[in-house]
Amino acid sequence: MMKPLFLCLVLISAVLVLSNVEANAQTQKFISYEVLNPCNRPGGPHPGCPGAPLKLGVKAPPVRIDSQAKYGALSRGDGAIYLRFPHKGYREKIWDHAAGAIVVTEAGGVVTNAGRNPLDFSKGRYLDLDTGIIVTNPKLMPMLLKAVRESLDEKASSL
Repeated sequence: MMKPLFLCLVLISAVLVLSNVEANAQTQKFISYEVLNPCNRPGGPHPGCPGAPLKLGVKAPPVRIDSQAKYGALSRGDGAIYLRFPHKGYREKIWDHAAGAIVVTEAGGVVTNAGRNPLDFSKGRYLDLDTGIIVTNPKLMPMLLKAVRESLDEKASSL
């Protein structure tokens, strides 16, 4: 069993790591491992996946991990960006994001939908999102939200 003091030290060190991360070519971003949303799949990006990381100069390939491990890795400072933009009609389930959102938030990170609003876990089984989920640190969030918005606007104007 983990002692509470150890847990506090882990979270404090994660806050420092999250606070100091800036976007650059080596910035790690996470995507879901499942076929639902591979932004960098062989046939090209998933139609719902914005090119926001490229707009920030991120060139490193995404780390493909599944489940809430993405949130845990982000809270440890192992990456800086997690974007989830599922296909139209898919409804995110709260149990896929609630615990991870708490871990990232407690570590000093920020979890929002693409509309800049916190995720609302109070409405039952599903998160009713208009677009997607963005997870990063407070320093990157304004730039990432702007890049996501620009990417989504470009995508909409090209249709």
